[in-house]
Amino acid sequence: MVLETPLSGRFMRERYLVFAPPNQYLGLVGACFFGGLILIAMGISAGAYWMFVGAMVTVAGAWGALSLNWLAFDLRDRTYARRDGAASSTRYAKGSLDELEALFVLAEDRTSFGKMMTRERAVTYRIVLQWQGMRLPSVILEQDYRAVPVNMPLENGAATSLMAAERYGRALNVPVVNHAHVSVSNPIPTAGAPF
Repeated sequence: MVLETPLSGRFMRERYLVFAPPNQYLGLVGACFFGGLILIAMGISAGAYWMFVGAMVTVAGAWGALSLNWLAFDLRDRTYARRDGAASSTRYAKGSLDELEALFVLAEDRTSFGKMMTRERAVTYRIVLQWQGMRLPSVILEQDYRAVPVNMPLENGAATSLMAAERYGRALNVPVVNHAHVSVSNPIPTAGAPF
């Protein structure tokens, strides 16, 4: 089973562009791991139940840590390092930014009963990075969730994703392709496949 790790981009010292889980996600993983260890320690005096619960919470934290995905770009050296974590099938890749093909901004129109009542569509906008010749599987760099009125075009809520994609595209020197006008339900059909 592959856990989908949400990613978000951040520039570091204007030399690095890193796509990694948000700090809240990392905090949750750390809290599970270390909280489980505390429960195990409490279980030594309180009983086997707390030791068992602590062990399960620690394993959940460790599984979450091993499942983390990240992608780091060195903008000065024009290289990247990628980690796709799926715990038992973690894959690493390194290469040149010249291998990148484009950034795509995609939209997925998701039906939601609550949104149907308010006459809005729940739309997920994704920034997807693709390698030339599909050397590596594409990766979702960021996702943004918006409510778009039913009578408005699908790309009406894509401004935030488009601005972010343009900024990343300039830094990586790759074109940005806007496909937010059509709904794409599964932009990464090879997710979890080894590379």
